[in-house]
Amino acid sequence: MSFLEGDVEYLPFAEGTFDLVTCHKAFHHFQRSERVLSELHRVLRQGGRLTLGDTISSEDPAKNEYHNRLERLRDPSHVQMHSVSQLRAFAERSGFSVEDISQFDDERDFETWMKTITPPADVIEKIRGMMIAGIPHDPTGQNVRLVDGKLYYTRHSLVLSALKK
Repeated sequence: MSFLEGDVEYLPFAEGTFDLVTCHKAFHHFQRSERVLSELHRVLRQGGRLTLGDTISSEDPAKNEYHNRLERLRDPSHVQMHSVSQLRAFAERSGFSVEDISQFDDERDFETWMKTITPPADVIEKIRGMMIAGIPHDPTGQNVRLVDGKLYYTRHSLVLSALKK
């Protein structure tokens, strides 16, 4: 096995090189999501498989926007967490036939989430305040809640499996 660093929008491989391409927990950092999928499609052989695993956001546009706003405050490299229907549409427009989408949730606590990036203290407090203020109406679709004074939320993810047509 070897590793190669490159630009995901312009992969240094010939057309039809791979049987399988995976993208795991990175898609929400790409500025041009459909361009990336088109490039992944290009390097797959006919009938090759794409597996894309990433966190997802709500189908509700307002919840999706608010959720992504919080994520961008925490992590400036974050671009956009997409909904399931958006990801399916991107894949299909890029020439894939979506075979399966598996969704799963995991419970996360606020402190652990903050430690993965460690934003400045004032940003942490701003995000905490926004999440607590939103508990009654769930503006992110993540079931944010306080349990014994500790802040929790539900992270939604998927694995999309598709074939190159």
